[in-house]
Amino acid sequence: MNYKKFLCGIIIICFISLFGYIGCQGKFISGGVERYHYLNQPIILNKAIKVPIIIDIKFTHIEAEEIEAGIREWNRALNGYLTLEVEGKDFDMEIWKIELIIKEGGYLIMKIDSTSLLLRERLGEKVLGFTDAIGGNKLYLVTDNIMTAEQLRGVILHELGHLLGARHTGYGLMEEHYGARGFSCIDAIAAEGVAKHWGWDWRRMNYCIKY
Repeated sequence: MNYKKFLCGIIIICFISLFGYIGCQGKFISGGVERYHYLNQPIILNKAIKVPIIIDIKFTHIEAEEIEAGIREWNRALNGYLTLEVEGKDFDMEIWKIELIIKEGGYLIMKIDSTSLLLRERLGEKVLGFTDAIGGNKLYLVTDNIMTAEQLRGVILHELGHLLGARHTGYGLMEEHYGARGFSCIDAIAAEGVAKHWGWDWRRMNYCIKY
């Protein structure tokens, strides 16, 4: 009887552990597995502002998928305050598209490499991505400096944070220098930075909690 109770206990523990893992997202980092979950608060009732996004045609299929995953993650965190909508993935630097998206208050996500003239003032630095301004319209990814899909995901989350109005902080997603641990998800500090820019209550956003 004791043996059966012991076996039953092991099965229950395994079952709980399995569903606990499925219910959160994890990242393999040098110190082990970093685990976190996002809040799931009631969606904001007011009508969400829609922000159009167009993505550079030069991104590979895998790169474009990571970018869209980052956009979906921010939409989850924004919780209805704002909705980022991809309107096209065929942007090829057409002037009329640039003018239109800026007029509509949207975002352009563009691919460049480390030889771009846009980096002429930052020679010697390993730049992964940057925006034209805090709360701006243009996001550039320096893809030949980005080594993995995981890194690309972290960089896109960080740079979208800038477009949404968040500034650099000393810790977490909006830390100035890339780090796999800090760039794993949209934390409360990033949410607060964006909310301050727009005049929202950050506590109603679905930021991540690490454990």
